[in-house]
Amino acid sequence: MLSSNMPSADNKNFEKVLIALADPTRRELLDHIAIIGQVTATTLATKVTVSRQAVVKHLSYG
Repeated sequence: MLSSNMPSADNKNFEKVLIALADPTRRELLDHIAIIGQVTATTLATKVTVSRQAVVKHLSYG
């Protein structure tokens, strides 16, 4: 459980971020975006071992 000093909405948002970052594929995608900049899901799919549809799903998480 997160610190009770944080407002409840902040706790929920922080938990969502941690859950999203727990996925290694999502972290890999974010690494590529950080390096490349603006990029399409089709291009990202060529950099990782998942389909374009999976890339879209990973990036629309939440």
